[in-house]
Amino acid sequence: MRTPSAALIVASIALFVALGGTSYAVTQLPKNSVGTKQLKANAVTGAKVKNGSLAATDFSNAALDVLQGAAGPTGAIGATGPSNVYFGYQTTTVTVDSTTGVTVGTMDVPAGSYSVVAAMTLNNNSDYTNVAAASCGLTYGDRTAYQAADLAPQALTRSIDGSLELTLLVANTSTAAGPITVTCTCSNEHVLREGTFDVTGLRIIATQTGNLTTIATN
Repeated sequence: MRTPSAALIVASIALFVALGGTSYAVTQLPKNSVGTKQLKANAVTGAKVKNGSLAATDFSNAALDVLQGAAGPTGAIGATGPSNVYFGYQTTTVTVDSTTGVTVGTMDVPAGSYSVVAAMTLNNNSDYTNVAAASCGLTYGDRTAYQAADLAPQALTRSIDGSLELTLLVANTSTAAGPITVTCTCSNEHVLREGTFDVTGLRIIATQTGNLTTIATN
């Protein structure tokens, strides 16, 4: 048998190395060489995903809506929080001498449901014969509570008092912020009822509530 020449041996080695290098390139992919273009459709299955490795940001909003379960039952109502209380007072004296109404005082509160109490002192300021026919109203929103009384002249002793501590109460809901208003009028319907009166010590307390239910009394 003829011995292979040196040139043939070198060529054979070169061919072997070349084939071996190609095989290496096919079975060992370079780092960062595979992207979305290299992946076939549906190539990644659940078995290839590491358990617990996916976060909510890995899913679309539509997928999250599907995965979200139905809403559970409504929980128990928590404890009622503290109420908001608004207090206003007036140190001046307001003389009421009009049949069309005199604003005694106002207090602004935010919109909401309130239980409002106003208290004040009425004094007939006539010296001798005139009775003061007083009428006062407390208004919040579209609701007003009224109270009327006859005040005797200060110089006379009658069966009616010349001074009266008046208390008014109203409860209402208003969707707009606005004032709580106290107004008073005096009547001159009779010659002996032409007296005027003073209002002093006005106090207003408004307690805001979460819910206001109006119930008719029997």
